Amino acid sequence: LFEALRSRGIPMVFLNGYYREFSQCGVFQDDVEAARLLTEHLLQNGHQRFAAVLKADDLQGLKRFEGMSLSLTAANIPVDDQRIFWYTTEDLPDLLSGEMDSFVLKRLGDATALICYNDQIGAMVCDLLKRHGKSIPEDVSIVSFDNSPIGADPAYNFTTAVYPSVEVGNAAANLLLRCIRDASLREHIRLQPQICYRTSVKNITDDAEE
Repeated sequence: LFEALRSRGIPMVFLNGYYREFSQCGVFQDDVEAARLLTEHLLQNGHQRFAAVLKADDLQGLKRFEGMSLSLTAANIPVDDQRIFWYTTEDLPDLLSGEMDSFVLKRLGDATALICYNDQIGAMVCDLLKRHGKSIPEDVSIVSFDNSPIGADPAYNFTTAVYPSVEVGNAAANLLLRCIRDASLREHIRLQPQICYRTSVKNITDDAEE
């Protein structure tokens, strides 16, 4: 389909993720930097045992893993692959519904900090943990991405990377108009992230010192 669009001279602007062979123009949030900032926030609050639940079948999940890894490596904390839980779109209906709780809990191990692919996944993991007697953030601190309504729900109140939907839409529309005027245009716009700090992260610095 993308090849058919390109062969007809129809301009394309990608959002969030892209295919390299078709990604002449696009608008993206800097997911690497967003994940790095969230990881830094957890580190500043004394956390050293990290886990993550990330999406494997899109570029955003990989970039968020990259940002987390960069931040942990800079802090001399190894990335524990056993605590990185990768899932795909097809996995989601079964993954966090209850039947696989023991498997998920085993993978998360004794992590005190959990980075989730987005607020929806964060809420599902939070519900899973609560089913097994754990509380947020007393037992596990959770951060996520998107700043969606579910993340702001008082039941979760996640610290989360804000997805600048208005800015992305404006930038994409303006970029598409420029593509229409100039078919040779090649431009990627990368927006810098902001973090919305809420109550899903506990400062355990004193606990670590003890």
